[in-house]
Amino acid sequence: MTEYDPLRLRDAARFLIGADQVPDQVTEAWERGTASLPAGRCWEAVRVPGRLGQAVIARGFALGMGVEVGGWPVICDPAEGTLSFLVPVGTSATWAVPGTVCLADGPVPVPAPTVDAPCIADGRPVADLIARCDLPVPHWPQPPLVALAGDVVLTDPVLLAQGLQSAAQPDAITGRGVGHG
Repeated sequence: MTEYDPLRLRDAARFLIGADQVPDQVTEAWERGTASLPAGRCWEAVRVPGRLGQAVIARGFALGMGVEVGGWPVICDPAEGTLSFLVPVGTSATWAVPGTVCLADGPVPVPAPTVDAPCIADGRPVADLIARCDLPVPHWPQPPLVALAGDVVLTDPVLLAQGLQSAAQPDAITGRGVGHG
C-alpha cells in the first residue's frame, strides 16, 4: 500500500492550490483518488507524450539537470499516455515546443503525492520506474519536493524545453527521435 505523509500532503496541497483555498478539501479528494486542481494559479503543466517525457527524465537525471534532486515534479496519466511536468506560472506565454502543450488554465487531475523516494530506486533513474509502472490511475513518478519554506520545487521550463527538443531529434542510427513512433 502507498504511504502518505499528512504534513507533506497538506504542504503540497497548500502550494498546489494557493493560499486562498482550503488544503483539507484537496487532501479529502486525494483520499478518494485525484483532486481537480487549477492550472495557472500557482503552477502550469507541460503535457508531453509518455515516451518523450520518459526520455527527458532519463536525460535530465544523467546530466544533473535537477531531476536527480527531486526538482522535476511530474504526473503520469496512463489512460492518456502522457506525462505532465509542473512548471512556473507564465511558462505558457513563451512555450513553443512542438508536440507538447502547456496547460495554463482550467482543472488538471492531480493525484496525491506519496512518500515514495523520488528519482531513483535500486540505483535506476525514474524513467525506468515509469516504464515498469503498471498503475492504471494517474500517479507521480516524481512526486513534488516541498522545500523548507513550504514551496514546491517546480521544473525549470528552459531545461525541460531543451531536453524535449534534444530527445525528439532523430538519432544517427535509427533516424527517429523518441517522440516519432
